[in-house]
Amino acid sequence: MKRVATDLEIIGEIMDVRGATVLDVGCGNGRLAQSLAGQGASVIGVESPTLLFALAQTPPSRACSFAVCPGEALCIRGGSIDLVLYMASFHHVPPPLMRAALAEARVVLRETGRLIVVEPVAEPGSYFELVRLAEDERDLQRAAAQALHSAADIGLCLLGEQLVYFERSYDDYVGLVDAYVEAAEDRRRILTAAHGLASLLAAAESHTLGSHRFRSICRVSCLAVAGAEH
Repeated sequence: MKRVATDLEIIGEIMDVRGATVLDVGCGNGRLAQSLAGQGASVIGVESPTLLFALAQTPPSRACSFAVCPGEALCIRGGSIDLVLYMASFHHVPPPLMRAALAEARVVLRETGRLIVVEPVAEPGSYFELVRLAEDERDLQRAAAQALHSAADIGLCLLGEQLVYFERSYDDYVGLVDAYVEAAEDRRRILTAAHGLASLLAAAESHTLGSHRFRSICRVSCLAVAGAEH
């Protein structure tokens, strides 16, 4: 399992985004989309209507624009995208619609394009232990993996997969809860439980909570258009 520093490092090992047209599905706050634009890509970030903060916080530019549409109904011209990217967002597609979302990715990709899906992996003792206090996504993660591994009949082939991990601090987790848990009472409840658990996990490795870095483990899947030159 390889340690990585940034999302850009994962993407850069698979393809050079300079001059590429990139579709960031589930772009969240838009920061990755902007970073990719800074690398020389032309980027379209899409989000659901419930996460409009991405559009509000990240103004559009010539190289980076945003649209509101779901992964299963992309508002993008077919055959126009070099890279479709799901960065820890594919498991947020409702499971009955995951195959439709992959089919949409196939439609918008150029014949030589790539689909990169980075998904969290539930691993005991990892950052997952904290994340699941806010929402246990194991069933969604399994459904996402199953959809990716059965994408051949919709015109996508799996080129390869690898496990990587990012390092996260407890402060990173607090920021995550503050951003995504709306009710103040729920935030307090989650953070109280998380502080105790995080302290135990850190102590088990002889670290203080402030110095400990949790492994956020992810599976990187790279897919391409079936039958195209790879």
